[in-house]
Amino acid sequence: MFIKFVEAGLFFCTLVISLVLSIFLHELGHYFAYRYYKGNPHFGYYGKWAKITIFVTPIYGDDFYWNLYNRDRKNAWKKQIVISGSGLFTTLLIALTTLGSGIYLLLSESKPSEFLTFILISVGFINIFIFFANFRSISSDGYKIMMALKYRQTYLEHIEQIGYQFTFDNLKPAVEKIRAKYDESNC
Repeated sequence: MFIKFVEAGLFFCTLVISLVLSIFLHELGHYFAYRYYKGNPHFGYYGKWAKITIFVTPIYGDDFYWNLYNRDRKNAWKKQIVISGSGLFTTLLIALTTLGSGIYLLLSESKPSEFLTFILISVGFINIFIFFANFRSISSDGYKIMMALKYRQTYLEHIEQIGYQFTFDNLKPAVEKIRAKYDESNC
C-alpha cells in the first residue's frame, strides 16, 4: 500500500515538473523567434502560487511588434506566424516525441519500466493539451496565427483597425516591470 502511495506521489511530481518544463520550452520557442527578429526578449511571470503564468516578451512590448511589422507591411503576417508558431511548434514537437517514445516502449518486446512508459505517454498528452489550449482565446498563439492567415493580404491594416494589443492588460504590469529593470541596468 505504501509503495503505491509513493509511486502515485512520484508520478504526480513528475507530471508537474513536466508541465512546467513544457511551458518553459514553449516560451523558449518564442524567445528564439524574438531573437531572430532582434526583439531583445526576456522571461517574466505574473500571478501567485498555482495561478502563475510564465511568458516571454520583447522588452518594448507592443512597440516592438508595430515597429517590426511597419518595416515590412507586406510580410507582417508571416512574421506573426513565425513568432506565434515557434512556441506551438515546440509544444507539438515535445508532444509527438514523448508520445511516440511512450508508445514505442509500450509496444516493445523488452517491456521496460511501466512507470517510464506511462510518464512519457502522459507528458505527450499534456503537451497535446497545451497545443490545443493555445487556440482558445484572442490572446493565444493559435488565434494570432489564424488571424494572420485569414487577413494575410491586409493583416497590418486589420489589427490597426481593431486596435489589437499584443500585450494584454493582465500582462502589462509585469512587462513594465521587466522594461524598467532593463532600462535601469542599461543606464
